[in-house]
Amino acid sequence: PSPMCRFSLLQCWKEIVRRWRLEFHVFNALDSESAQFRARHLQTMGRLTPLMMAANLAGGILLVLALSPFLQPWQLLPWLAALLAACGAAVANWSKHLQRPKSAVSPAAIRRALRGASSFAVLWAVATAAWLPSIPPEQQLLLATLTVGMMCGGAFSLASLPQAASTYLAIMAGGSVVGLMRSGGMANLELIVMVVLYGLL
Repeated sequence: PSPMCRFSLLQCWKEIVRRWRLEFHVFNALDSESAQFRARHLQTMGRLTPLMMAANLAGGILLVLALSPFLQPWQLLPWLAALLAACGAAVANWSKHLQRPKSAVSPAAIRRALRGASSFAVLWAVATAAWLPSIPPEQQLLLATLTVGMMCGGAFSLASLPQAASTYLAIMAGGSVVGLMRSGGMANLELIVMVVLYGLL
């Protein structure tokens, strides 16, 4: 590229980074107004917690039952136990804050929410990456459908915390890409491109 083109691309990238920082500044700022803003966003996300935990539990149990004829118990049961533990911890945390709602929270609360969202993303990403190549086509379709459903539902429920939604989607998309790469086939290359594009959007 010409020097002028490189300069334009650099300026464009700097502008994107500047706007990105401005977008997320409120989640790290220490002033009282930002603290109240963070609390409202966490409350918005918290209202969807019971529904999302129910979806995680239903999806996890359904997946384990469907894959049990094809995978060993030592592959399925620890994963399901981890999912149950994560759901239990999320519901307990939601119940505690429901009884004692806060009008202002620190940036640490946002980081905890980010870690919680990431833990669910990792669980589903591991399932997709590890099991997709090892199961028949019908079960692959079920796993793919559940994965896409969890990606969409999770991104929607985390929309009030953009950094959590972005991290969740990135982890889920990464697990899907790994599973598709391990499965092989030319059709999976097209699916990989679609997953990557969806994750970026």
